[in-house]
Amino acid sequence: MSQFKAIYGQSIWDVILNTYGSFDNSVKMVKDNSLSSINIVPSTQQLFIWDSNLNADVAINNNNIFATSPVANGNVLSVVQGSSGAAGNNTNYVQPSNPNYNTMIKYEQNIEVQYIAGGGENSVTISDLIGNRIVQITREIKPMLVADFGFNANTGTITFNNGISLNNGETLFIIYAKVLTS
Repeated sequence: MSQFKAIYGQSIWDVILNTYGSFDNSVKMVKDNSLSSINIVPSTQQLFIWDSNLNADVAINNNNIFATSPVANGNVLSVVQGSSGAAGNNTNYVQPSNPNYNTMIKYEQNIEVQYIAGGGENSVTISDLIGNRIVQITREIKPMLVADFGFNANTGTITFNNGISLNNGETLFIIYAKVLTS
């Protein structure tokens, strides 16, 4: 039997995919780990045992670590780069065929921030956006087109194009992606 440690944001389904490569052995995972049900949410670093002889698809779990469980604020994590973690520290992760032990696991978390306009702004600076990527901006109830704004990740400044300025009390709902590592 092999071991796998869950990371933050994983569902039991993610653990099953990262170990067995398919959901065919989900009942075995529940039984082997004495889980109360298939609906549990693994805790960070929770240890799971699995039978590596039953691995269905090495391609699925070879390069990506899935983390798709909803978190407290409703956001969903999604893996953008997989790796085994630091040398010797995470040997229970599924290892890529040519692991780079100096690379951390990277994934994105989508976060929403709201901005309420004072009126007349043609740019806004929000410190939470510094170093991140804009996924979408919704102006009240209408999503803005990419052509309607520019974004400087170094300063967290959104500049509106095409003569757009905000009205007093108007709300921007900004979804941005923050890269996290573990």
